[in-house]
Amino acid sequence: MDKAIERKHLVRAFGKELANVFVDSESPDFLLTTLSGRTLGVEVTSTYSSNTAAKLMQVPNYLEEITSNPSAIHRKDVGQLEVLQGMTLSHEGQSITGNLVRQTVAPMRELLQRLIELIGGKEAKLDEYRRQSDVVDLVVADDQGQFHWPSELFFAVWLRDFFPKETILASRFREIYLNTVELSLGQVSAALKGSLFLNDCVAYSQLTRQQKLSDLHFFGSLALDGYGDATVANVMGNRLVRYSPWVFDESTIVDIRQDLRDDAGQKLKQVVASATPEELEKIRRLIDARRSLLIHCGVLLVVPQDGVSAFWPINEPE
Repeated sequence: MDKAIERKHLVRAFGKELANVFVDSESPDFLLTTLSGRTLGVEVTSTYSSNTAAKLMQVPNYLEEITSNPSAIHRKDVGQLEVLQGMTLSHEGQSITGNLVRQTVAPMRELLQRLIELIGGKEAKLDEYRRQSDVVDLVVADDQGQFHWPSELFFAVWLRDFFPKETILASRFREIYLNTVELSLGQVSAALKGSLFLNDCVAYSQLTRQQKLSDLHFFGSLALDGYGDATVANVMGNRLVRYSPWVFDESTIVDIRQDLRDDAGQKLKQVVASATPEELEKIRRLIDARRSLLIHCGVLLVVPQDGVSAFWPINEPE
């Protein structure tokens, strides 16, 4: 991928102001050294629905060539691409007649499988990336728009019902950003780990309040649902849970992506280790209840606007 395109996606994931601090590199693509002396690396890659889709996006003039000359479709792309000749499109009172290229699109589950395989391939190189950086984030560019969504609610449902949560949380990347399109906002970057964490924090917080349970049950639910390495600390009476580069304090999500210091808080898996069998049973029932509950509290997005990273506000669950 061209370095200018990589930097464009870096800006989408981190905002213009923070992205400007990163320096160009290779394996990973960008580096940021903090005041503490630790280094954050960012690797940028692209995802496509098929090799044919990648070719349409990357091979110069291929789309224009086959639009005017259908016989120019490459042999491996036959069956994936079809040229519709003499089509008329109408938009805002104007009609345009010409050839259109129709591409076969794979089902969503196949697209997600390709995405997971792509992340896995990059994770296999993580030890190489860590030779230059202490922690590494992954930015996945969806320039094809295969994962675009019409609203934050749609994305929340998609994240809950289709996305392989266990695979994402088990990734050794600190965070995985999916750069795609939200129809009302345009180009956005969705922090996948952060979005899962945010929605689960809000869900378990609500469930524990409704059932008049304790902090142990809240922390235990998170620990047994994939966030065992998250840490908890009490700061000025506020219960703060930190996972990767995010901190949740029951009212908002805090961006600490430049803070690469080791977290001194207690890990949630250590907290739940003190639970009695009766308390563990209550925790498991909370997790079962969470499985059927869609908490619509917003998606953790980065929307670069005038150099500022703006995050989607958290709405109180209904």
